[in-house]
Amino acid sequence: YRMSYIHCPLCDYKMLYPKNEKRSPAIIFLDIDGVLIELFRPRDVLEKIKATLKELFPHQNRHYSRSQQNIATARYFNREAIAGLDQIIEKIKDSGQRPLVVLSSSWRHASWLDELRNDAYGQYNFSRYLCGKTSLDFQAEENLSIESKCGFEFYKTAQKVYGIQLKNRANAIEFWLKDHGFDPEKTNFVVLDDEYVDCCSKFGPRFIETKWLLNQTNVQAAIDALCS
Repeated sequence: YRMSYIHCPLCDYKMLYPKNEKRSPAIIFLDIDGVLIELFRPRDVLEKIKATLKELFPHQNRHYSRSQQNIATARYFNREAIAGLDQIIEKIKDSGQRPLVVLSSSWRHASWLDELRNDAYGQYNFSRYLCGKTSLDFQAEENLSIESKCGFEFYKTAQKVYGIQLKNRANAIEFWLKDHGFDPEKTNFVVLDDEYVDCCSKFGPRFIETKWLLNQTNVQAAIDALCS
């Protein structure tokens, strides 16, 4: 991989490009809502999240940042869905490949990568493989992205260098692949998401559409796509 054109703060380059690593990468583009936790939270889960926010951030007086909300919410990811994601990762390892997880969820906008790995997802196995985040999906999300607030202009790069308009999640994934040295036609990856069917369908069987949560059917489809 050529490092010369890597210019964004979204990823851990040591994880992406480890030295003396012969295993080829298998990348999971991961959504959160509707994959690892219900998009519409059950009332008991909402109450637990609310109590956790008060416990973790007692001085906030109910004005919690999105990052703080994510930290509290992540404690209540669905255990079966997490187990399914772990199963995919283990099958990748068993096949002799190197598992990588890239966050494509809107959760990525509120926190830096290390904050997500350590503060939000640190209790889960997949955090050990979380190597990066995709850029913005569309212009309106600019005020949500901490990287964009720091002056990184993903739109201009995507359009100028690759002819990609960052107008949906699929384009952001394609941009991430190309901008980090991965050929979308040759790279082994899957997209786990409960939405964006129209745009993500261009990935064919590499797009695994979840219904409500990641289930065993989705897990097997991902394993088939990545490890066959």
